[in-house]
Amino acid sequence: MPKFDQDITIFEDDTYLLQYTFSDLQENFTSDWGTWWGVYEASSWPPLGQASPVIQKHTIWNNVASGGGTLAQTNGSDGNPDIRIVVNSNIIEVIFTQQDFESTTPSAMDTDGTYYAELVTSPDKDENTSLVAASGLIYISSSIFSVVEYRP
Repeated sequence: MPKFDQDITIFEDDTYLLQYTFSDLQENFTSDWGTWWGVYEASSWPPLGQASPVIQKHTIWNNVASGGGTLAQTNGSDGNPDIRIVVNSNIIEVIFTQQDFESTTPSAMDTDGTYYAELVTSPDKDENTSLVAASGLIYISSSIFSVVEYRP
C-alpha cells in the first residue's frame, strides 16, 4: 500500500487539489469504480470504537457498512464533486476548499494540525470489495500571512 506525507499551507479562499496517481494499475479506472477519502486526527489513530473521521469525501457507494444502502456523493460548496475518479486514467483527485478548514463547520480540519488520511477504492462501488489504496499523514499549516492577519 502506498504511503504519503503531504504538507498543505492554508491561504484564505484557496482551493487545493491532492492528486493520487497509480502507476501500477493493470487497467485504467472506469465509471464502475468508487472511492472514499477520510481524515482522522493523527493522535487518535487508529480510531477506537465508533470514531468518526474529521472529514470525508466520497463518490457514490452501494452496500455500505453491513446494512446495505447507498452513500451519496459528497459535493463542495460550489456543488461540484469534491473527490473524483478520472475515468480512463490512473488518477483520483481530492479537492479542498476553504470550507474544509473553517472551524465553524461541524467537521473541519484545524490549521497547524496533523491528520492521518486514507484513500479507499472499490472496482464496483461496494464496501465488501474495497481496499485501502493509499494512506499517510497530512500536515495543515497556516499561512504566515494569515497568522499575522495580513489577509482577511
